[in-house]
Amino acid sequence: MPNRPKLPTEDDLKRMPLGAIVAYAVRCARRVQPLYGCPAHVAELPKHEAAIEWAISLAEKFCLSHEVKDAAYGAAYHAMDAADSAAAKAAAKAAAAAVRAAAYAFDLPKSAVYDQPLYASRVAAEAVEGAKAAARAAGHAAGGAGAFEAAAQADFARLLQLKTGSYPKLGQPIDPTKNGPLGPLWPAGEPDW
Repeated sequence: MPNRPKLPTEDDLKRMPLGAIVAYAVRCARRVQPLYGCPAHVAELPKHEAAIEWAISLAEKFCLSHEVKDAAYGAAYHAMDAADSAAAKAAAKAAAAAVRAAAYAFDLPKSAVYDQPLYASRVAAEAVEGAKAAARAAGHAAGGAGAFEAAAQADFARLLQLKTGSYPKLGQPIDPTKNGPLGPLWPAGEPDW
């Protein structure tokens, strides 16, 4: 069996600022978004697909501006509510984790009430959970897990190279889309889902 790349751990992600950690989670969620489907509730599919898109888009906007203008926790709830099948559940969890990571990172510097080390750690933990959920979603598709893990590892390496700041600070804004410095979501080409 070929040696597949491993996903970064929470401690690995703490080598980057919070904004870069959220960017990592966003890209993991975006990769498996096409796998989302809710066959048991076909009538609800457009609403659920919109919830997934809203969650990922909100997290992407956070990466660009370090602001969350909408209810991020609400977006995470609606993304989780959208899940039904195994692949859909994992894709929805990845989207919810990305937007929760953005919400924690956004809330962190705004209040002395929050336990800052705990909230900073939660950003990394959400990103790890999102990446794992995305890997599970990719694993439900033929041959997708290895391609997903390689792409996620490439993002991690590139984010480290960008040196946008240090943990537990927000760091510099970063464009997590394919038009940004991380490039295409699938550097080796998109898997044939």
